[in-house]
Amino acid sequence: MPSSAGRLAHPNKLLHLALNEAEALAWQTEYPHLVFPTLALEKAQAVANWLTRQRSMRSEHSAYAFPA
Repeated sequence: MPSSAGRLAHPNKLLHLALNEAEALAWQTEYPHLVFPTLALEKAQAVANWLTRQRSMRSEHSAYAFPA
């Protein structure tokens, strides 16, 4: 059985997707090179927050899980 960390999407893949989204959004603006760093930071922080929340929920609820 995979570990609980294995059940979450791979953090590097999530970050890569978030940065791709930030880049796509930035290129829709008049100054993409100026906008991208801020968008990228916001998207990366959102991924980090989501992963932290998912891990905390898994650890909080693991006491209620049935043994494997």
